[in-house]
Amino acid sequence: MAVKCSLWNTLRCLCHKCNSYPGILKELRKYCMPGVFCAKGTSCSEVKKKGCVCPSCGVYKSHGLQDMYYCIQGKAKTPPEDRRELLIIPHEEKIPAGI
Repeated sequence: MAVKCSLWNTLRCLCHKCNSYPGILKELRKYCMPGVFCAKGTSCSEVKKKGCVCPSCGVYKSHGLQDMYYCIQGKAKTPPEDRRELLIIPHEEKIPAGI
């Protein structure tokens, strides 16, 4: 299952907290949606590697992702079939009512 650029994933995304993130204003100036690079691909802005918060992100964990720096490398690849059990969203991460 590929990572979708949904509202729920956008709300859980930690890209904006990453030291490598170029900033929301730089993304918006280039008419790009900020964050969720594991779903949409590389950043429109230049990214300098200064650390990566992907492994601590809820989107990363719930989709069983393994790579880092999606802002540079592009969107996440679909995990192999034997990793499907990791794609189940834990109870505490389910979408709250009203969102």
